[in-house]
Amino acid sequence: GGAKLAVKGSAFESNTSSGTNAPASGTGAAGAAVTARNSELSVSDSSFVGNRADTAGAATGDGKWANSQGGAIYSGGAGQKLTVSNSEFSGNVAEGNGAQGGAVALFNGATSTQNAISNSSFEGNSAASKNEASSGGGAVYASGEKWSADKAAAKLSVSDSTFSGNSAEGSGAFGGGVAFVGVIDDGAGIARNTNSLSVKNAIFSDNSASGSEYARGGALYIAGSSYGANGTSLFEGNRAASSNGSAQGGAMYADNAYSTNMGSQTFRGNSAEGATADGGAAYINNSGHMWFRGDTVFENNSVSAGGEGRGGALFVKGDNGGQTVLN
Repeated sequence: GGAKLAVKGSAFESNTSSGTNAPASGTGAAGAAVTARNSELSVSDSSFVGNRADTAGAATGDGKWANSQGGAIYSGGAGQKLTVSNSEFSGNVAEGNGAQGGAVALFNGATSTQNAISNSSFEGNSAASKNEASSGGGAVYASGEKWSADKAAAKLSVSDSTFSGNSAEGSGAFGGGVAFVGVIDDGAGIARNTNSLSVKNAIFSDNSASGSEYARGGALYIAGSSYGANGTSLFEGNRAASSNGSAQGGAMYADNAYSTNMGSQTFRGNSAEGATADGGAAYINNSGHMWFRGDTVFENNSVSAGGEGRGGALFVKGDNGGQTVLN
């Protein structure tokens, strides 16, 4: 098997990782505090404050830009596994020509197993683009490897954790708190429901996705995945805002997602603001089945638009079928 690293009771503050364009990998800077490639990383009772992954440089001749991934932690590759518990992440930054994961960026590899974050806090982290690229996952960005030799589905569970004041900024911005991007590849046998995100007893407050062209999911962005929301979670004061384009899902944006278990959720005071704006609390697009169970509450959510503004609380669009149920 691969290497294993255990971090316990440690503090990482004001570390930096900087680089220029690396078009072969797509990453110029990653994991300013810890980078674990093809390895298992366990983090507990630790703090990550003010770490920064920063990519500079112009586009290559064929127009490729490199990203910054994981302002504090980067985890990826075959055999990758990340476990975070009882830890704090604040003021970490991933900034580059595109950016993913202001605090944590993880990419499931071919033999990876479940990643987990529990009893942890993420405050004031940011993923920001320096140019016209997009950024996602102000606190956490999770996906699967997309390279042909190492394709894999994404798997992450989040429990008993808080996400406050995190942000994603760029020409396009998605998932101010958490961005989860599933990998779908029929040839590799990776279906939508092979990817899995679960959230239990989480608080998302005052997170934002801000993009000049589009903004999706002020707190949470889910694409191409199954989604389970157990326990009781709160989405409050989150915001998706676009200066010139569309704002969708002030708290949550779900595209091609599937869920039959969404427990008691409260969506309060979230907003979508843009030239067009849809779903002040949640935007559900082309989802196979999204079921809001139990005592789900939508309160004082709003949309504000220069043009069309639709769904102050909930906006559902199903061009490819699907069903959304509130019960």
